[in-house]
Amino acid sequence: MRRGALLGAAAAANAGVALGFASGNPAAAVFLALLPALLLLLGGLMSGHRAVLVFAALGLTFTGLPLLTEPLPLPGGTAVYATDVILLLAIGAWAADRLVNQQAPGTRPAGPLATTWPLLALALFIGLAVLRGHDRYGQGLFGQPLRIVLYAGIAVALVGVDARTMWRGISAVFYAGAVAQFLYALFYMATGSSQTDSLALSTGGMRILALGSAMYLVGSLVCALLNLERSADRFGRQVFHAVIAGLALFGIVVSFGRTTYAAVALIVPMLLVGRRALRRSLLWLIPLLLPVIVAAVLLAPLLDPTLGPTLTSRVGASPTTDLNVIWRERARDTALAGIDQHLLTGFGFGRPTRFLLFGRVEDVTGDPHNSYVYLLAGGGILALGSLLAVMLAYLIDVARRLRTAIGVEQTLLIWSLCTWFAFMVNAFYGPVLSDALFLMTIWILMVMPMCVPVRAGRPS
Repeated sequence: MRRGALLGAAAAANAGVALGFASGNPAAAVFLALLPALLLLLGGLMSGHRAVLVFAALGLTFTGLPLLTEPLPLPGGTAVYATDVILLLAIGAWAADRLVNQQAPGTRPAGPLATTWPLLALALFIGLAVLRGHDRYGQGLFGQPLRIVLYAGIAVALVGVDARTMWRGISAVFYAGAVAQFLYALFYMATGSSQTDSLALSTGGMRILALGSAMYLVGSLVCALLNLERSADRFGRQVFHAVIAGLALFGIVVSFGRTTYAAVALIVPMLLVGRRALRRSLLWLIPLLLPVIVAAVLLAPLLDPTLGPTLTSRVGASPTTDLNVIWRERARDTALAGIDQHLLTGFGFGRPTRFLLFGRVEDVTGDPHNSYVYLLAGGGILALGSLLAVMLAYLIDVARRLRTAIGVEQTLLIWSLCTWFAFMVNAFYGPVLSDALFLMTIWILMVMPMCVPVRAGRPS
């Protein structure tokens, strides 16, 4: 009875809000009023299978389909992404499950630290920056900056999901993604085309796979290496995992993303230093696969003769003459011009800026290819500091669960940390926190520790 009354009150309140947002459009008002009931209905159908939504969100970029990675073709001025739909479905599924199933006292798992008080502070300061941007520059109230906070809600999709289930899904998604991106790369190399519109590199040559794909392929590479370690006594499986690692590494190379190169150059050695079983597996497996590796290196230039020279010039380019580096520096400096007068709260999101580069006017309104500068300019030290506090809470959460994690639980935490690190490194040189898909992935990684229980003491 009480649940019915709560649902009725929520529906009535939502109907009033809907009429306010859709005045003059009765059909839109009715749809918005019924939206909670629709989400609960769809959520009820997915109750108990919410993790599927997480795996779907992680696999969107791997598909390479614009319909799933770009704003959905819906009427109205607000951009809606597939990740927005996934979030709403996850909340609906969680709400439906809570209405039907009462949780016994004391069974609630320890939630992720990233969704505690630092998130509340981030929500407050992001919200204030959005309001300032709306008043000063006409920035929409419902846009990308709010997703920085709202996407934390994906945590409800992981309630009750154990580490083994999560790892199986991650392995399936990121292995299939590595194969799909490898096939995409072969196609683009054979046809002389590219996965991205920004195909021409500032150092010469052409980008084959998109930078976004490369970030997800870091997840595939780390996943394959960790599975290689877990299959130490099974030769066939080790070969399979090694092949997936090779496909992922090839995709990372042909994306020509130097920031991703740097992330991999830090992650892989750290894994090798910290994982003795992984070192042993690679030491005896690499010599066996050496002929295949040599053949691949020799055949790749035959498929695309520009591959070697492009890679060499990309790695060896001087920052002082690299057009992209110069553009990012100018964009960053322009975005922060005058920030000393608004250091605490920022300018507000949506501030238009422009600068002159080699006689050409460059307009920048959103992320100046540095997501930390984007947050600092929009919300000041308060917003950026809150984000850093959220990140610190995530690191502390991973550390406290690692102390007692066993088996696949430890594997899941390490994978989450390594993949998250790759995204956050790329945020220094690309629009990561202003991209809906990347942001959803980052939040999934930061709430993923909740799949590993916090135990008292250390495992024996």
